[in-house]
Amino acid sequence: MRKYLLPLFDSSTSVAVVVTAPGKAAETSERLSKAGFEVSERELEIDPNEMEDSDWTESGSESDDERR
Repeated sequence: MRKYLLPLFDSSTSVAVVVTAPGKAAETSERLSKAGFEVSERELEIDPNEMEDSDWTESGSESDDERR
């Protein structure tokens, strides 16, 4: 456990990638910085035209027909 698992949570031996809601980005960034991680924030831009052909509904979940 010390050899493989604990280093995952050590900022000097691991890299963390976090995807979060915009409203939680500042808090998440602050906490990772306090834990010793070097933080860079990026906002992903989505082309609205790409959403038109998507199989996902506006709520972000699959429609009932696709789950069957």
